[in-house]
Formats: sequence, structure tokens, C-alpha cells
Amino acid sequence: MKLARALIALLVVMAAGLIPVLVRAQSARSDADEAYGRGITLLASGGHREALPHLDEAIRLDPRHADAYREAIRIDPRFAWAYAGRGVSLLYLRRDAKAETAFKKAFDLDPTLRKGFESLINKAKAKRSPRPEKQ
Repeated sequence: MKLARALIALLVVMAAGLIPVLVRAQSARSDADEAYGRGITLLASGGHREALPHLDEAIRLDPRHADAYREAIRIDPRFAWAYAGRGVSLLYLRRDAKAETAFKKAFDLDPTLRKGFESLINKAKAKRSPRPEKQ
């Protein structure tokens, strides 16, 4: 009986320690969902550049929103900044071939982006964690 009470007490203490973590995770998801919603609303109303920081924030808070740029492209296929943002996201995910395709489309739509994004592309490549070595 004492062992059962001790185990229950231990479980309660462990759960209490997890509650703040779970609350923070839920809060981050909620914040990410709100940022995503603001970004998509701005895109739909024509506020393309204003939408970008919200989409970036959504992805930063919850990587499940990584398709935010895909949604931006769906809403406006001529939005070069969305292709460029998607390219950077893909670089961080080590999907270099898809990133190249996204950047090519962005630069085709707006050649002035190339100069500004070259340094960002290099920084993104440098910030990526090294690939794990095969054993």
C-alpha cells in the first residue's frame, strides 16, 4: 500500500512538472495558428508584403506551418517573395533541389530579389546543422 501511494505521489509530481511544458507548447501552437491566420488573411486581401512576417512567425513557432508559403503561392502564383521564402525554408530542411526551383521561380518573377537573397541563402546554408555521419 505504501509503495502504491509513493508511486501515485511520484506520478503526480511528474505530471505537475509536465503541465507547464504542455501549457507552453499549446500556447506556442495557438500563437502560431494566429500568426498563420493573420498572414493568410493579409494575403487574401492583397497585403502580400505585410503577410510575410506573420507567415515567418507561424513557421518559427510551429514547424507544422511550413507550408504557409505554399498557401501564399496558391493564393497568388505571381508573388515572388513567397517563392523566395519557401526557398529559404526548404534550404533549412536540406531540400536543396526544391529550394533551387523555388528561388529560380522567385528570381524569374522579380529579378531584383536575387541580390538581396544571395546573402540570405548563404546564411541559411551555413546555419544548417551538419548532416549526421553514416556509420
